[in-house]
Amino acid sequence: MKQSAGFNLLELMITIAILAIVLAISFSFDGNLLQRNRAESFLQELQRNIAFARVKATAADEIVILCPAPPANIQARTAFTCQDNWATNRISVFVDSDKNGTFSNGDTIHRTMEVVDDNDTMVFSGDNRLRFDSSGLLSGSNAGNFTYCPGSDDNNQQLSVSTAGTALYRGNTTDTCG
Repeated sequence: MKQSAGFNLLELMITIAILAIVLAISFSFDGNLLQRNRAESFLQELQRNIAFARVKATAADEIVILCPAPPANIQARTAFTCQDNWATNRISVFVDSDKNGTFSNGDTIHRTMEVVDDNDTMVFSGDNRLRFDSSGLLSGSNAGNFTYCPGSDDNNQQLSVSTAGTALYRGNTTDTCG
């Protein structure tokens, strides 16, 4: 019996069917997964920065602030006050050496995050900053929820911050950024 080195009709039909299924799945992708992943990724990075700020405050026995700051001031390392808009400013973690609640010449920036994506927004239900004391606790009424809204309300994600200074990623939420 002579063996053939090519495909037979059955193998070709199975291959085409598998390709059709894969293409149908890939073309039905509507971007929701991308939005959820972008929101989750940003909030998890924020969660890591909150944990860093808390540990830095206890290890250095200093006041550490995490807040939104103007990108130009972050880049130039010039003095700034914490802003209200968490979406259009870069989030910064700095040691507040002079304990005045603002970044000034004697203070040190330890971490910064990029602004949220142009099509997205984020709000915080607490103050315009998280201020950690030397015991790692939040001072003032800083506790609250970060809500990240990536375009559509179906994919909103949330991160909660307690007065103990811990952050918990909650995932999907019905809260909006409006």
